[in-house]
Parts: sequence; C-alpha cells; structure tokens
Amino acid sequence: MYWVNAVVTMMLLGAPAEDPRGEVQLSTTAGADVRLSELLRGRPSLIVFEDRESIAVNQHLKDALAGLRKSELLARISVVSIANVAAYDYFPARNLATRAIKDTEKATGVPVHLDWKGAMTRPPWAFASQGSTVVVVDRGGALKFSRCGKLEPREVDDVLALLASLSEKK
Repeated sequence: MYWVNAVVTMMLLGAPAEDPRGEVQLSTTAGADVRLSELLRGRPSLIVFEDRESIAVNQHLKDALAGLRKSELLARISVVSIANVAAYDYFPARNLATRAIKDTEKATGVPVHLDWKGAMTRPPWAFASQGSTVVVVDRGGALKFSRCGKLEPREVDDVLALLASLSEKK
C-alpha cells in the first residue's frame, strides 16, 4: 500500500513519468544519480549509447546535431548521450573513465551520462554492449527508430526528419 501512495503522491506533485520501457539509473560525470525518464522529459528523444571503442562510429550524426545547435529542433527534443562504462566500474579505472568523459563533455559541450551497471544492455532496452546504438523515442517513450552500428548518411537525414516530425506541436 505504501508503494501505491508513493506513486499517487508523485503523480500529484508532477514527478517525471515513469519510463514505459523500464526505469534506468544513470550517473553524471559529477557523480549525481539521474533517471533516464528525467532525461527524456516527455519529449521526443534521441538516445546515443556507445562504448569506448565506438565513439567515432556515428560522428557524422554528432556533427549534424552540432550544426543544429541554434535551431528550434534542438530546443524541442532531448538528446541523451550515454556511455557504456560497465567494464570500468572498479578502482582506479572508474576514476580514469570519468575523467576522460569529462574531457569529452568539455570539448563538445554535450553532457554524457554514465551507465556503470550495464542497465541499458538489459531488458527492456537490451542495447548491444559494444558498438554505437542510436534510438529515437516519441513523447511517450515508444520506440520509433533503432539502429546498432554506423548510420548511413540517408539514415542520419531520416533520424533528423523523424525527430522534427515528432517534435511538431500537436
């Protein structure tokens, strides 16, 4: 009964909606915990999940997003970058990985969230633990696009067009 009361209280207080695909706990490079649903914020969202060896696989998608920095599209969507750092969840590797990702954040101006426990590689998301996975979800969290591996230039255009379409005011 306590759980039901807590859920009703959260709904009344306007807490973020639960992620329909399953709640995932991530971390910021500053060490704060953050839920994936908080990052999605009820907006159409682009999720990019990568391991260390795959950072450059979809660089052309990242470049296209960087070119849109001052566009209205980026103001209407959420872009969630997640690093699969489960393999580095031990001392001293954890500190080294965090420092390297902080450097990436500083260079790109894009926050990177850390998946230390491999939560994104387990159901319901079940992303590949290696490689680059690009996913688009709608406002309700429904999957609209998913691809593991390098996107072709046409697919980058399709992803951006899909995000634009999903973000139009209804």
